[in-house]
Amino acid sequence: MIKTCKYCGEEFKTYNKRQKYCNNICYSKTRPLKIYIKNCLQCGKNFKTTENNRKYCGYKCSNTKRKTIVKKCLQCGEEFESYISINQKTCSRKCYHVYRKKPRIKLICGKCGRNYIVIISRNKSKYCSDKCSKIALKNRKNTWSDKISKALKGREIKQEWRKKISKTLTGRPRVPFTEENIKNIRESRIKYIEKCFNNGEPLTPCIGKNETKILNQIEKDENIKLIRQYPFRGYFIDGYDKENNIVYEVDEKYHLKQQQKDLRRQQEIIKYLGCEFVRIKDY
Repeated sequence: MIKTCKYCGEEFKTYNKRQKYCNNICYSKTRPLKIYIKNCLQCGKNFKTTENNRKYCGYKCSNTKRKTIVKKCLQCGEEFESYISINQKTCSRKCYHVYRKKPRIKLICGKCGRNYIVIISRNKSKYCSDKCSKIALKNRKNTWSDKISKALKGREIKQEWRKKISKTLTGRPRVPFTEENIKNIRESRIKYIEKCFNNGEPLTPCIGKNETKILNQIEKDENIKLIRQYPFRGYFIDGYDKENNIVYEVDEKYHLKQQQKDLRRQQEIIKYLGCEFVRIKDY
């Protein structure tokens, strides 16, 4: 569709039936801005603005109420005033540029062999540009593919050895993991997490929303003291009463998806502790 602009009168092409102006400039000129007359809080003069929330007439008045500190320039050593909100380290732009300049090194590109200059912190760079680094990566991939293909070719020759090994292993049953093996794996994982991610401190598992309230109520009702998150054979028991040898477990909604796993865990705890097991549903 071809239309005429209501402000400038020029013709323009559009697919929108409601469009009346050729561009945003013409549209903004037709909409007059609201002008507010306000009183400056610092100098007391009246000034015109288009912003309703403005309080000061200019930067001089607004900066008078900002707190300042006397600092020492890190480059020339002279004292200067700066605002608290700004982390200024130098007194001027000249000192700033001198302070920021770092010594540089000449290096040779590993691909094209050209000399290029780098900051000391980047002294381990090998290539002068992204192009050289991409070409080097492609070549490296090709070399790895050649190595893999050679290794696979070598395996094709050793098919006789594979047949001999398969004959010796036929009829031998695979030994499954025992309970002790699985317990050792659980405990080793907990130790690894405590060492690497928890700075050697004991691991605290996730606790349900209403778990503490439920266990506190049991303690009040039966006049007992429960050990919370009691570690046993790589498991964490929610509440354990040592005097009466009773285990309390609070099951949230997600326990419905892992019923077999929970049953296996319960049987193992009963086997080695010889305790009563009480499950409380929290869903």
